[in-house]
Amino acid sequence: MLRQITSPLFRRTLLAKDGGIVKRNAATKVALRNTMDDLPIPNGSWETQYKANQTKYNMHLAIGVIFTAVTLVTARASGLFNLYISPPPLPKD
Repeated sequence: MLRQITSPLFRRTLLAKDGGIVKRNAATKVALRNTMDDLPIPNGSWETQYKANQTKYNMHLAIGVIFTAVTLVTARASGLFNLYISPPPLPKD
């Protein structure tokens, strides 16, 4: 049973002209080449897209800065670490 399934597969692979390599354009037999006509055509104003992107990027930056500041303040208030902003107090004699 297994021989009946595998035999045609091996035969087709061994008798193929290109060594059994399957190509994507085998059905059309047309060599597909990329040209300048395949590139997308720009439309709309670049300035409006630029401003929209910058608004999004500035929002991400602001959220990141606020998150970092809140994290540092919370860690400092909980005593997790010391930023050594001022010198440590002198020991009492």
